[in-house]
Amino acid sequence: MSIRAPLAATGRPVGDLRAAPSHGRDTDEVLRELGLSVAQIAGLRERGIVA
Repeated sequence: MSIRAPLAATGRPVGDLRAAPSHGRDTDEVLRELGLSVAQIAGLRERGIVA
């Protein structure tokens, strides 16, 4: 049995690296896509359920 790396290094640059999005940045967009209204999202925020 041999163990191999999960990826192969090809010598090419990886590309632009960037930081992960800040916590909660996309919350409203995701909740809207799930069908929540602006008022419902505001209610969740008031109750401390979402940031």
